Formats: sequence, structure tokens, C-alpha cells
Amino acid sequence: FIGALFTLFAYIWFNKTDGCPGKTHLPGPPHYPFFGAFFAIGDLNTMTDWVLDRCRMYKFKPWAAMTSNANIIICDADDVKHILIDKFGNYVKGPKFHERFADLLGNGIFVVDGDLWKQHRKAASHLFATKKLRQFQEIAFQRDALLLSKILTKKAESNAEFDLQALFSALTFDSFCTLAFDNSFDVLRETDATNRRPDFLRAFDDSVSTLNRRFSTPDWLWKLKRALRVGREGVFVADRKLIMSFVNKITRERRQISDEELNERRDLLSAYVVYAKKNNLEQEMLTDAYLADVVLNFILAGRDTTASLLTSLFRVLHHHHAIRDQIEAEIDALTADSSATLDLNTLNAAEFLHATLLETLRLFPPVPVDVKMACEKDTLASNNELLPNEDVTYHIAGIQRNPRNWGDDADQFDPNRWIEKRGPAFANDATMNAYFPAFNAGPRICLGKTMAFAEAKTAVFVLMKHRIRVAVARDDHLDDFKVFMNGPVLQFRGGLP
Repeated sequence: FIGALFTLFAYIWFNKTDGCPGKTHLPGPPHYPFFGAFFAIGDLNTMTDWVLDRCRMYKFKPWAAMTSNANIIICDADDVKHILIDKFGNYVKGPKFHERFADLLGNGIFVVDGDLWKQHRKAASHLFATKKLRQFQEIAFQRDALLLSKILTKKAESNAEFDLQALFSALTFDSFCTLAFDNSFDVLRETDATNRRPDFLRAFDDSVSTLNRRFSTPDWLWKLKRALRVGREGVFVADRKLIMSFVNKITRERRQISDEELNERRDLLSAYVVYAKKNNLEQEMLTDAYLADVVLNFILAGRDTTASLLTSLFRVLHHHHAIRDQIEAEIDALTADSSATLDLNTLNAAEFLHATLLETLRLFPPVPVDVKMACEKDTLASNNELLPNEDVTYHIAGIQRNPRNWGDDADQFDPNRWIEKRGPAFANDATMNAYFPAFNAGPRICLGKTMAFAEAKTAVFVLMKHRIRVAVARDDHLDDFKVFMNGPVLQFRGGLP
């Protein structure tokens, strides 16, 4: 056995190749038989930093790495436009992407393609366009932001250290659950009282992180761990049971509501059920599995990304007091009249705040990377060829820090670039989303973009109006991406104290 193991090790080591098989004309980490680029990555916990560092090393030009497929990583806006807009039909999530996330997200909108995606998209487009939802979100966002303001005021009085990321995560969870299910679950109060994440949120966050690791782990290895229920894959099995218990309770309660009451309710899930019934889609869209997928995909989209944006914003303001002061002055001016209401018009009038949020999204995108699979042979704008079933990863953090896209000061935090429209990205409004795909681009562009900005701005307005200022407790450097955990959403490993 030891001899066979030694022989296998020797075979793997001596058959190492420079670059990705089939893509050796592109730079990239070494490839090992059976393991691809796995050994080159090293610590999976710092995968987010490792990939961005490689993008910089290769001057933001295309490079390649072997994971389960040959994979070209791109940071150029022309390539992004090609796969997300011009050739949208040829680039899909694909079966590999679905396989890695299906254990949690099922056949939800974020992991499917084709007709099923179109069905999800059509229903979601209808739900997000309702006036009833817009009115409901104003109430929920302000209520929860005021509660967070009171919590942070008390913490300031006691000079206590706390995890800002956990509080923003609880805030957005409560707000979104109110909008999605008409039940906030009061997680913000619980997080404040216990100083830890509730079991469901801990299980959900850990599960999403575990599934994301499957992208950088050889397929045979994570599948073996899942079958043996060892390591993080083993923990995921137990966490999934906890998550599904929570989700099934929500869907069961919704099924018990009468049609008359459903029509009166303002939450997304009720509107989803009404939509399915009106369009005679009960057999397709109202099964237990389908509704569970809807709920879990709602939570992933509506909670994690906005919490990430708010956490990164307040971390940035800790380093940039002049920007913080300018936002405070803008908010004071817009709310000087005691009769002013915190509606969408007031929020949208805060031009500098909006620019600061955009700049935060540019340098610290909540979703730092995404991947597509080519259905048919194609050539990118950079003249790199993709064969059927090969992957192309568009590295959003790299795209939005690429000097060719944003100018020589691409790494500098400067909200005024958005007001002055300074840099190559602003040359053509029609292609802007290819330079700034923080909300995706093309037919899959985020439907919740307006809602996300409204929630973030409401929180900032309320907190800054009450002069809530936070200081990062640890030694912190904005350019350090090692502080972020390996996951589909940009989150600080161990929180942000």
C-alpha cells in the first residue's frame, strides 16, 4: 500500500505541468494530475485574495486554471460584455454549477438555466414591480434601521466591542424576511442580546461557504467527503436539516392562508403564490420543493449582499473621515426640514452618498466572482477560444480594479469619479454594466438593485442622522483581501469587530 501511495505521489509530482492543459498559451498556476490547481491555491480560506492577487500578477489579462474544467479567468470589460450580453445564450450556469449548489439552492433562480430560469425570472420581475412592495419596504427598512441605531447607541455608551458584520447581517435578514415572508423573526434583537448569530443564520452562512469551496476542490474529493460525511461536507449535512426545518415551516404556514388573505398581504412569497394561481401554474410552482427553493434563493439574494455592502461601507468610512463628514452634511441638509420624509425621493437626492455606495461596490463587490460555461465553441473578444463545456470566470473584483477599465487610480477609493464620470468605464452608458458588473449585466441583471440601494441608504440615513460612527477594533488595511472568507458573498472571516 505504501509503495502504491508513493508511486501515485511520484506520478502526480513529476507530471506537473506549467499552466492549464489545453490553455498553455495563457499564464496560470501549475496543474497536477487529479488535483488541477488545487495545490497551487494553498489555503482555501484565503481563496478570494489568492485569485485577485493572480489577476494583478497577470496585469488583469486573461489567465487559466484547471479546476474540474479548463477555466479562463477574465478581467476585461470587452470579454465580460461578450459573455453576459452579446453571446448571452451561449454562456450558462451549466450542470457543474448546478450540481455544486443544488444541495442547498435546489432548482432556484441562481442555479438554473433555460425555461426554468425564464419562469423564475418572469415571476420575480412581476413581484418586484408592484407598488405595494415599494410602500412595504419603506416601513420595514426604517423600522429596522431605527432599532439598529438604538442598539449601536447603547454600545457606544458602554464602549463595548461588537461584530458590526453580524449586526448588519441581522438587520438585512429581518428586513428582507419582513418583505419576503411578512415575518422578521426578530434576529437583530437576538444577535444583540446573545452577541452571536442565531443557529439558522450560522448554518446558512456556513453551508453557502462549504458549497462555494466545491468550485476550488477536485470534484472527486468533495464528493468523497460528502459521501463519507467528513469535514465541512459532513457538517453541511446536519446544517441542511436545520435550514430545511426553518424553510418548511415558512412554506407550510403560507399554504394554510386563504386566497382572500393572500391577496391582501404585501410580502413576496404571498404574491408569488397568488401569481402562480392566477397563471394556472400551481402544479409547477407550488410544490413543497419549488417553494423551498424560492425561499432559500430569496434569502441568499436579499440578505447577504446588502449586509456585505453596508459592512464594507462603514469599514471604508473608518479610514476616510472626510468622506464620512461629507455624507453626514448631505444627510443633514436633506432632513433639515422637520416635515421631510425618508421616502425614495429623499434617498435618491443624496448624490454623494449614492456615489460612495457605488465606489464601495466597485472596490468591494458583494459577489466578487462568477462563472459561466460555454455551450458551444466560441472566441472571446480577447481572441481566446473556449470549447464546449469549458468555463469562463469573470472576476468582478478584478474587473472593477482593472486600470484599463477605470484608469490609473483604479485602486483608490474616490466617490467623485462617479459624479465626474471619470475614467474609461464612463465612455459609453450602454456598456457600463460590463465595466461594473456588481449587479451582473445583460438579461440576468439583478432585479433587486433598486431595493438594495433603498435598504442601504435608509440604514445610512438613520445611523448618520443619529451620528453613529464606528471604529474597526483590529489593525486594518483596506487593500488586504486576506480578511475575507472564501464564499460567494464577500464577508469578513470572523466578523468585523
